[in-house]
Amino acid sequence: MIRLLIVDDEPYVVEGLTGLLQEADIPNLETYGATSSREALERLARTRVDIVLSDIHMPGMNGLELQKRILAQWPKCKVVFLTGHDTFEYAKEALRHGASDYILKTDGDEEIVAAVLRTIGELEAQLERDTYMAQAQRQMRSALPLLQKEFLLELLRRPPASAAQLGGQLRELGVPLSASSGVLLVQSRILQWPEALSASDRTLLLFAIRNIGEEFWSAGASLVSFAYEGNRISWLLQPSSAPDEDVGSAAQAQERLKHFVYGNLEPIQTACRSLLKLSVSFVMASACVPWETLPDKSAALDLMFHRSFGPLEELLLLEGENAGLAAEGEGIAARSVANRAAALASLLDAGEQQAFADALRALMLDESLAGATEAERMTVYYQLVALFMNDLMRGGLFRSVAERIDLARLTRYESHATWEARLVYFLKLAEALFEDRRSGRQRLGDELIEAVGAYVDSHLSGDLSLTRLGEVFSFNASYLSRVFKLHSGINLTEHILAKRLQEAKRLLRDTSMQVQEITKAVGFESAPYFIRLFKKETDMTPQQYREWAK
Repeated sequence: MIRLLIVDDEPYVVEGLTGLLQEADIPNLETYGATSSREALERLARTRVDIVLSDIHMPGMNGLELQKRILAQWPKCKVVFLTGHDTFEYAKEALRHGASDYILKTDGDEEIVAAVLRTIGELEAQLERDTYMAQAQRQMRSALPLLQKEFLLELLRRPPASAAQLGGQLRELGVPLSASSGVLLVQSRILQWPEALSASDRTLLLFAIRNIGEEFWSAGASLVSFAYEGNRISWLLQPSSAPDEDVGSAAQAQERLKHFVYGNLEPIQTACRSLLKLSVSFVMASACVPWETLPDKSAALDLMFHRSFGPLEELLLLEGENAGLAAEGEGIAARSVANRAAALASLLDAGEQQAFADALRALMLDESLAGATEAERMTVYYQLVALFMNDLMRGGLFRSVAERIDLARLTRYESHATWEARLVYFLKLAEALFEDRRSGRQRLGDELIEAVGAYVDSHLSGDLSLTRLGEVFSFNASYLSRVFKLHSGINLTEHILAKRLQEAKRLLRDTSMQVQEITKAVGFESAPYFIRLFKKETDMTPQQYREWAK
């Protein structure tokens, strides 16, 4: 959508230019008018405008001053000056301040339309240039992880030359860590890759493990991670904020970080196992260390891996302790369900009904639950109950869903004879929730269409631009237009035009109003444009229609 604002202190000029550009039928062009610089600035304060077609010589603030104000707020806006003053000094000053074009009112309609089309071409070319720049920036960003990885891997092998050099390199590479603070090291290894897994699939899974770690740790720590040697990942973490009177000393912050990071290791390991189907071992340093001793700490954690491999499939070790060792299968159901329930909630929010059903079946029929205790199964069941209850409460769906599903059974584990019966109940409940969400969205869409239609009917003589309607209904203009077409089957602009022509026909039939009066009453800027449009739609002029209708 390209928005063009016409500014001239002569109302008939604004009306004539509006009609000219509407008749030119330039795709995706929405035209507005203003009869003073002040009115133009009020419009620009509310709405982004792409092109301003303005007179220069106007009372109060002239066009050149208006141009400066426009570019201060909307730097990418194109200003085209249309003036009756054939003065070189005007043109020179306008172009010096960044005007896109300078044309005379005496140049004629074709030149005005051509100037607008040239300016639209400039906008499109600028968008293309911006796209290329964005692409170059994306390419630079895509190379950054590799540069970070090589730099951080080197820090695990040998200490930095100096703290000052380290700080500069961290900033340059966008690593969110401080060179003046100690760093906590966590290392992990994938024990065994599934068979027939390609190298690209392994890379994606390593990235997924890093994302899981970041999801759990980013709320309480600054961190960076990198994968290397095909099956290893290292995390470097620091307290998320500098110590102050409220947080306490650096030592206290680092001690809190240690407990926070270690406390989240088991959920991360469980998420890797349940979501990615990967067994991942973790070892963690017992404290933050200065950057210069990081290579020694890395070597110590590597030694823990080698010394600790035995009959256990997974490791979860804190340097100097063995209390973190976890036997495979111990409490898996209870530990993993929270993460998988969170994934289910995301699918529910996104409206992915089939994916939700598949994920629910996968969770409840997971082989880890086959040998689970009844207490563990109850834990799984009631965490899923919490998921459904939350959605019922947020959506206000208790009453409508209760008409089809016995919600009293939801919170009663014993009301279902078997584990499979509980799965069937949850699936039916999910189906009802998805159905009600769809009908709710349809209802809201219908209500919006009705409200927009009523507003249009009562404001035919006013501003019914998409931008104005977006302001009235608190929607982005383009989004409102898409929603209207989706639910009504017709473009919003076409609907407005049809309503205006329908009212114009009624006024021509039932009143003695002049064509000029009817033009204003149904919201057209100029009588010539209204007459041309009316004839185009009906094959008759307004006067011919009046005579025919009588």
